[in-house]
Amino acid sequence: MKWRAWLITALSCLTVTAVLAGVKTSQIAQAMAFMESFPPPVETITIAQVRSDSWAPTRLLSGTVRSPEHLVIATEIPGRVVELPFASGDTVPQGRGHSGAL
Repeated sequence: MKWRAWLITALSCLTVTAVLAGVKTSQIAQAMAFMESFPPPVETITIAQVRSDSWAPTRLLSGTVRSPEHLVIATEIPGRVVELPFASGDTVPQGRGHSGAL
């Protein structure tokens, strides 16, 4: 009688395992079918025309401007100072800085 109890226990375990595997397989199949119902993802592509351009290399320099009157050089409009039309140590006449040369 002892072997019959073991046989019933083994068959019960196999039956429960088979039922659980079947349920999980069904769930996975339903999920796969649901995923296939979505359209493929859309990709955006940007096209740009290539043109050649000429550029001059620049060098970043730093220095100090000293003046006995503590001159401050600034632009009145947004931008950067590209050139100062005076050599270092030159005397600049009053009012000459507003000529638009900066």
